[in-house]
Amino acid sequence: MLRVLIVEDQLLIREILINCLESADYEVSAFESAEALCAVHQTYMHWQIAILDVSLPGMNGFEIAQKLRQACPGMGIIMLTMHDTIDKKVQGYESGADLYLTKPLESLELLAAIKALNKRLGLSDAGSQKILYLDVIKQKLFFDEHSVEVLSFKESKVLKAFIQAEEQTLEYWQLLELNQFTFDEKGRKQLEVMISRLRHKLTHLTGQTESIKSIRVHGYQLPISIVLSDERT
Repeated sequence: MLRVLIVEDQLLIREILINCLESADYEVSAFESAEALCAVHQTYMHWQIAILDVSLPGMNGFEIAQKLRQACPGMGIIMLTMHDTIDKKVQGYESGADLYLTKPLESLELLAAIKALNKRLGLSDAGSQKILYLDVIKQKLFFDEHSVEVLSFKESKVLKAFIQAEEQTLEYWQLLELNQFTFDEKGRKQLEVMISRLRHKLTHLTGQTESIKSIRVHGYQLPISIVLSDERT
């Protein structure tokens, strides 16, 4: 069953979208804002297609699209808007959108767009979007029983902290404190070694070379989505 995320602040439109997609046997999760979504979910790999309103309170649809595209490169993203100007469409595509549809939107057009996007991206294939899990207790990072990386206690703890952090970003002092490293050059070197080893394990498992990003004079960011194993749906 195709899993669809909706972020739309207008209640009536949100309910119409939900009814339309559920009638087509899609699994639907709907939120009125990015903030409401983030309050419930730390990662976004559960969904295969996202339908985003451009004009949202707080974080707008373009910003959400950028975050989703970074976290889930294989996700299909559809932008909805009242504005059909070229510059807005260009902004939508530059943000990572696959399709840009204008309101008011007929149900048949939306379903056809999802069907075409689904076919092009191969999203109906159950194996097309593997979910990466972290088991903190067993200290394992895995897709399935055949794709597993064993972690140290500290590596497991650090990954969990990244997953739960805002924008999956941690500052140097947070990482030093978390690992009980000293706040000096020695502690910084120990942190670099640990991050390097963790980055190597993530890259080996996912194939993504920049599995942990260095943020100059700030800290590190985890640019990939990992789900805690006890949060499986």
